[in-house]
Amino acid sequence: MIYLNLWLFFDYRLGLTLQLAAIGSFITKLKIFILLSLYSNIYISLFRLFFMKLCFIQQMKEPHSPIDNPALTAQARNREGRISEVLVKKSSLSPLERMAEVESTLLNMWSYASNWRSYLDSPLIAHADAALSLGQMYDGIVGIETAGVPYSEIFKIMGNEVFSIDYSHYKRNMENPIIDSVSLGRLKTKNNVLLVDIDIVTGQTIRKVISYLRDRGVNVTGAYIGLSAWSGIDCDDIHSINEDSVDFDNFWKICGNTRQLKTEALYKMNIIPSGFRLFSSNGSIENHVRGLRTARRIASYLLHNETKNN
Repeated sequence: MIYLNLWLFFDYRLGLTLQLAAIGSFITKLKIFILLSLYSNIYISLFRLFFMKLCFIQQMKEPHSPIDNPALTAQARNREGRISEVLVKKSSLSPLERMAEVESTLLNMWSYASNWRSYLDSPLIAHADAALSLGQMYDGIVGIETAGVPYSEIFKIMGNEVFSIDYSHYKRNMENPIIDSVSLGRLKTKNNVLLVDIDIVTGQTIRKVISYLRDRGVNVTGAYIGLSAWSGIDCDDIHSINEDSVDFDNFWKICGNTRQLKTEALYKMNIIPSGFRLFSSNGSIENHVRGLRTARRIASYLLHNETKNN
């Protein structure tokens, strides 16, 4: 009986020891699990914070960028710019190749060619064609620095008198636009002045420039927008134009060699003043029939201008 009780005692101690060991192991595992969960939540929170910051930076960097780039411009990068062949009736070049030669020529003349993907959703020949047409309506072109200047340079290439005005409401938080007195004096003598900018998101930049120039006797009646569609930004407190708030397919209507504002929403939301005209390039330029006519028209102008200057 003594041996049996002793055995039971040791068996009980062993069982208790094993149970305590199991409990200790469980507590250790639980601690490890809790620590891993805490670290995991920290990492998840940090990742979410990083992702949100990355999205915010992305939005800050690219609200004024093309949604798509033109295939014609990409193809033209590999061409030589032989515009004289474009006017040859029995040229060995296809219509698309002739368009690409003119596009290549314009790229060679354009200071922003190396960064074309940041500015173009229509080929340069479409912008050049619009510049030729609008040059008959407007005798003064004003590029809004800095993003509007690449497009106003196209107007200059096509023979228009171009000025620039420095103003950035969003990125640089400038109080007033800046323009030199000589340019301002020249603009006062113009009958019709056209502003040029990359896009129009909230309208605050363009409204400020319009007001500033009109207050100083400049007859600003329209604006040329370099992009036909843009990402934009979401603004809860003010109206904004972006790819989520606007159907860009119904934003413009084709009018000859340009596109003009189709929707009345911008006037109703006070994004632009009543009666102010908005233009953009005619993106259907990549249609081969119309595109070839445009390519010939641009080539003819460039060759004539080159001969005149020589």
